[in-house]
Amino acid sequence: MSRKLTVWGARALILLTLSVLALTGCKRKEEATPAAKEARQQQWSQYVSEFTGGLISKKAKLRVRFVNDVVSQEQVGQSASELVEIDPKVPVEAMFESPRELVISPGERLASGQEYRVTVRTGRLTGLPPELKNFEFKVSVIRQEFEILETGLSPAPSGDGSMVLRGTLDTADVEDAEVVEKVLGATFLGQSLPVSWQHNVDGRHHEFTVGGIQRQAAEASLQLTWDGKPMGVDLRGDRSVEVPPRDLFKVTGIRAVQGENRYDVVQFSDHVDPRQNLRGLVQ
Repeated sequence: MSRKLTVWGARALILLTLSVLALTGCKRKEEATPAAKEARQQQWSQYVSEFTGGLISKKAKLRVRFVNDVVSQEQVGQSASELVEIDPKVPVEAMFESPRELVISPGERLASGQEYRVTVRTGRLTGLPPELKNFEFKVSVIRQEFEILETGLSPAPSGDGSMVLRGTLDTADVEDAEVVEKVLGATFLGQSLPVSWQHNVDGRHHEFTVGGIQRQAAEASLQLTWDGKPMGVDLRGDRSVEVPPRDLFKVTGIRAVQGENRYDVVQFSDHVDPRQNLRGLVQ
């Protein structure tokens, strides 16, 4: 009889434990509802005036600006890395630039296209209600992509009869110059040609020039190839650019330039005499 009571008692204990766990799970689920999150965000809006959100660059710094001072002046410039956590896990460096502004610098580049949750532990900060505990927000890193455009063939400035091809490679997010330069290659008549670069300070606009294109007796093709693997982008392609033969004068490119002053650029296979009267030739 005692053995039977022990079995029933064990079953009752298991059922009780499961009930408690179910209630706890329901409570946690209820706290995580969109309505609960919205209410919590509304509470934080009284104490946080600005924070980094939405799409960001993989090199971006994150900022949280509080309405009032949350640290003393002596703490400004000191490490506050222990207050911050980023999930998925990345190393973090953080410091207060002022008594009310926290700057967070990821210790490594964020992953392209990845969403991150940032948690700021506010328990040690002053002037904040203890029941709010941690301040959380999300950021999404720009998904890296790129586009290659040619701006046309033109005679080489050296006047040796060769041609140069100019173009641009634009990236969705910032990228290092040495990485960009691994993406594009050029070949002509089976030989690789050098590609020179000029990189904009914004890290997203990159101009390239392919030189040493020797015109032949017949029309030939310059081959551009690209592979986004160095950038972590799954994009490959190629394009042929027709190089006019020697002694053939022709238009090699036309493009519209949009800016404060709009105009068209027309490129030719040979240098045009600057004294040429263009009246009646262009309409």
